[in-house]
Amino acid sequence: MPEGSGGLGLASRIDQDIPEWGYKFHMNDIAATIGITQMPYLNSVLSRQMANSATYNKYLSDYFLKPDRGSWLYTILLPNERLRDQFKSHMLQAGIEVSQVHKNNAGYTVFKDCPTPTGLNGTNLFAGRMICIPVHWNLSKDDINHIIKTANKFVEQFK
Repeated sequence: MPEGSGGLGLASRIDQDIPEWGYKFHMNDIAATIGITQMPYLNSVLSRQMANSATYNKYLSDYFLKPDRGSWLYTILLPNERLRDQFKSHMLQAGIEVSQVHKNNAGYTVFKDCPTPTGLNGTNLFAGRMICIPVHWNLSKDDINHIIKTANKFVEQFK
């Protein structure tokens, strides 16, 4: 049930540095054509993903701070970075790919000569606590149940 490249032993994109400035590339005609041909399936895909989010909201432990609405990600917050990392290991051991999606841009090499912004302490706090679990439309009911059971099992050690 791989969600990203973690199952292949590759570093997640959050762990990859951005060493230099790049370019903003726009979508080409081939990618646009593929996107247009997928439009008839959009509502069913989004409905399935929203249903997956609703199932998580209903059955995941209240230990996790959960989103109040669906998104293309299902982000949960743990009390601190240490527990977030333990949760990540717990889920990966059960074959569930989880990922950190956001971090403070100031951590990338490309910004090393830029002044560090002040007053963004919440950004680092959020990045240290957040983790995303799979929510995509292609998950089976068994996948969803496995994710919920595994996540809730992590919480049992704190009761």
